[in-house]
Parts: sequence; C-alpha cells; structure tokens
Amino acid sequence: MSSLGSSPRNSLNIVDILEKYKQKKAIMSPLPLESFQQIAQEAGQELLQQHPEGDNSHFISFKQLNQDAIDELQRSLHQSKIMWNNFSRALFAASPIEKKNSSKKMELLHNRDAYYRIKKQNELQLKLQLDGINKEYQKIHLETQGVKSYPSISTKDQFRQQQIRRQLQMGCSQELVRQETELIKQQIELTKSRLINEVKKIVVYIYSNQSHCWNPSSRESSAMVNYNEKLYLYGGSGAGHISDLCQATFDKQLYKWTMIKLKQLVLCKSYHTANVYKSQLIIFGGIQYSPQKEDRIQCEVTNEVTHINLVNYDVKVVQHAGIVSPRKAHIAEVVGRYLLVQGGIDSRSHYLSDFLAYDIVTQRWQNVEINAPVFQDGIAFHKSCSALEHKSIDLYRHDPDISFENQGIYIFGGLDSNGHYLDKLIRIDVRRRPLFIEEVQSKGTAPISRCQHSMTYVDLSQQIVIYGGKNDDINNQGFLNDLHILEIRNFSWTQVDVRGHPTLGRCSHSAAAIDDKLYIFGGVNYTGFVKSDFLIIELNQSKAQELSQYEAQTERISKQQAPVQIKPAAPPKMVLNLKQQIEQIKQDSEKVKLADKLKRQSMARHSRNLTDIQIYKTFATVTD
Repeated sequence: MSSLGSSPRNSLNIVDILEKYKQKKAIMSPLPLESFQQIAQEAGQELLQQHPEGDNSHFISFKQLNQDAIDELQRSLHQSKIMWNNFSRALFAASPIEKKNSSKKMELLHNRDAYYRIKKQNELQLKLQLDGINKEYQKIHLETQGVKSYPSISTKDQFRQQQIRRQLQMGCSQELVRQETELIKQQIELTKSRLINEVKKIVVYIYSNQSHCWNPSSRESSAMVNYNEKLYLYGGSGAGHISDLCQATFDKQLYKWTMIKLKQLVLCKSYHTANVYKSQLIIFGGIQYSPQKEDRIQCEVTNEVTHINLVNYDVKVVQHAGIVSPRKAHIAEVVGRYLLVQGGIDSRSHYLSDFLAYDIVTQRWQNVEINAPVFQDGIAFHKSCSALEHKSIDLYRHDPDISFENQGIYIFGGLDSNGHYLDKLIRIDVRRRPLFIEEVQSKGTAPISRCQHSMTYVDLSQQIVIYGGKNDDINNQGFLNDLHILEIRNFSWTQVDVRGHPTLGRCSHSAAAIDDKLYIFGGVNYTGFVKSDFLIIELNQSKAQELSQYEAQTERISKQQAPVQIKPAAPPKMVLNLKQQIEQIKQDSEKVKLADKLKRQSMARHSRNLTDIQIYKTFATVTD
C-alpha cells in the first residue's frame, strides 16, 4: 500500500480515492477491479501488481503485465493458425506418393461431402416449394374474372393516331406540327435511353508478358498503385516478410523493374493499403513484422501512417492512438486531402464497420458521419475503388458544375464476422454531409460473392474491373479467375468475351491500371504463390480484336504447315544404276554433237554461199 500511495505526479493516495468513491456512492461496498481501475485512472494513479516470477518486493505495472499476457496469447494464436494451415494443406494436398487416407482425413472428407449433400437437398426442397407456390398463383389467376388491365403501348399509339386524324379534319395544322415535334423528341430520348441501358458485349485479351530482367519476389497481400504512368509495389508476404518498394516502368509492351532505396528503414507490412496523394504514397495499417529476436516472429496489427515521397524518397512515419484502432484487411481511398478508411480486423480479431477520415495535411483523424448504418456484422477482405471526375473533389463539398453523375467510392465483396461471403455493390457519395451510402441496383449478370479480389477503376473508359478472388462455398479450392466489368454511366455489367492465354485462379493479388491496360501482380492459388510476372489484360476493343485475330492466324498457319519429310538414303544398287544412266547420257550427247557436225558439213557442201564453201574447205582439210 505504501508503493500505491505515493506518486510523483499527484499527491493523492489510495485513502483519498476510496473516500471520493464513498462520497460518490454513499454506501461503502466491495469495489470491483474495473471500477477501482477507472477511479485510479481518473485520479492519475498507476496500479502495480506483483510480478509472477519475481519475489515479494518486485512489482510491475498492471497495464504492462496484462499487455504482456495479451501479446503472448496473440503469438500463441498466430502460431496455432500457422500450424493449422500447414496441417490442412498437407491433409488435402494431392500427394502422388502417399495415397493412403488417414482416419482424420477420411473424417473431414466425409463431413464435407455430407455438407454438400445436405445443401443440395435443401436447394431441391426450396425449388419444389417455389414451384408449388407458382402453380397456386397460376390457378388463382385463371379462376379470377374481370381483372382490370391498363392500356398497352399499341393502344396508346392507336389513340394518338386517331387524335391526329381528328385534328387534320379540324384544320389544326399548328397543333399537329407541335405534337409531331414532341413525338420526335420523345423518340430521340427513348432511343438514347435504350442505347444507354442496353448491356454491351466487349472483348478483352489476356496475356502474360515475361521480363528477362530482375523481378520482385512472389508475394501476396501487397499493394500496387499508379503514379505518373509508373507502377509502385510495396510490402506483402512471400517466402519471407517483405518491405521493399519497387518501381515498374513501361516501354510499349516491355517493362522493367527497379528497387527503390528509401532514406529511412520501413518495417515489413502485409494486408495494408496504399494510395497516392499528389506526390506522396500513403500507407496505412496492416500487419507489421518486427525484426526477429530469439528466433521468434513478432507481428502486430498497427495503425501507423507512412508517408513516402515518390520524388526524393523521404519517409515519415506518423503514429496514432485513440480515435483510430489498429486494423488490417481494410479499404482506404483518397478524397481530396482526406484518406477515407472503412472496415477491417482489429488487433483483437474483431470485424469493424466504422468510417474514419485522415487529414493528410494536418495528420489528424476524425469520425465520419453516414446516412445509414452499413455492414452491421463488420467486414474485411473487401475491395474498393475511387471513381471521381478529378482529384480536386473534396469531402462534403458539392460542385454543381460536375457532369459525372454516378461518381463516388464503390465497394464490392468481402467477408463478415459470421463467415459469409458478400456480393453487394455499395456506392458512397462523398459530396454530401453526412456521406450518402446506397446499394447499387445494377443490370446484367453480377459477379458472385467473393473476398480478397481486385477492384480497379479505369478512368479512360469509366469502367470498374473486378478480377479473381476466393469463395470456398463453390468448391474445395475456391480460387476464382473470372473477369467482370461494370459500366459506371448506366450501372450495367457487360458481357465479357475473354480471349488469349488461359489463366489459373488467384486471390490476395494487387492490380493497377495504366490507360486501358490492367496489370495484375502476385497472389496465391492452390499451387502456392503465383509467379512474379505481370498478367496484362487489354481492355481496348480494337487492340483486343487485333491480338485475338493475330493469334487465330498464327494458329491456322501452324496447322497448315506440312511436316518436313527426310528421304531415306539410296541403297548401293540404286547408286550404281544412276551412275550407269549418267554415263549413257554422256555418250548419247557426244553422238548428237557428231551428227550435228556432219549435218553442217553436208549443208556447206551443197550451198552457194561463199562463207559456207570456206567452212566446207576447212572441214575437208581437217578431215584429210
């Protein structure tokens, strides 16, 4: 009690605290630890507790001792997760050497098959019930008589034509011209709306462009951004924990990676977010890995904000405590001078649903007002993109001159605290106060629910591209390789004709767009880490058509080319026969020459030409 009673910061002791509590409650009762701790904290006192491994005179701070216990529990939980993941991979991996099933594996396989069997039975039963309800509705409609029906479009057109004929008979030509112009305008508006609302079909081409230079190591849960037509990749988790900042420059179809040397050491991070504000790379949250001590991996969920200047590569780390809780697997987008953060998982593995805003200039956090609660069960591993007309748009500020109606921040997918995969498309209007959040009612075939996918906004075509992800409810592996494109102007999912090289599914990858090309890097699938080559998706229609036609033409030419056949060596008898034929041809040619010579002599003998006579005399002299 003597150690508790003295404090250099305050002259109060425990007796004064208890008297204050007694006056407040009026009746003295046994004091719980939580209430006593709160009263001590308000009085500026620090509680001490005996260290479990020390002697009776060794005391330690109550907060520090409990924090050490929490850190130990978190380390134990992380180690257990790693052991379970390794066990599950080894259990369900298709090993060609070891084909015998253990009892544990057989049990898990049986439970999985039973789950899918029950799910199929429930779906069949639900379908039968819906069919029965539809039959009852049809029966009711057939038995119902005298149901009032509204006039159809054709009936309205006939009525309008009758009115026009009546006006012609009455001589109302001016009214007729006015109505005709109105009808023409209505037809134009209907045509425009039909063209806008129709679902397009576009062609994309996928190819893998391999670089013969140095590439960053394969990784997952990294972050990649586009700044001045260059891609910047930071962090992630691969064979080891990674803290490098890499830059990719492009020359036509070729690219080159270089590693950037920062002026200050930055700790390794994964499941963080990275955004660009002017010339700064803003990195927030994630799992932060400290250097190893005594062969132990020390990691924690952080709330640090790291500013990296992409011009001179200066680094500034801003640490916060209080309003913003540490988090990972969240989303963050830059709106004006603010970094808007939503969701994620905190250090206690709680799924969050809050909205926060970080002022990049003043480096202060503030709460964000929203019109209605959203993601009440929390959300993590979801993705977002910022579809804004220009970067000068600020939070809570409405500009009437902006022509881009459907702009805002879009959120898709994710995983809630109950383990459910989400498929809602959410739009956030950042120009209103409070922020206006709505669920988008889109047209066309929407993507299925998923998490750990990529969601990228292509400014050149005003499209949102969603690629890959994970959904374990589909099959055992759950890795997706589908591509979906959303038109912002009319909220319609286009029909995508994917051509090019086939790709495997992946999740936890990073993506960024330059002009009309989407670059995808890293990720994991059922084979492990994906190779560290860029997967490039060509979104330009003309270029995608040219690439697909060139590929079809090369395949057709390769099929038409006949295989080269090498003739076998001639046997010795055939060689001798060929030699004899060649000698016979030589003899025949000599006979032909001699006959020609004699013919010319005969012609000169009977000729009257002086030249021919001279030739004959020459031949005769030679002959003699």
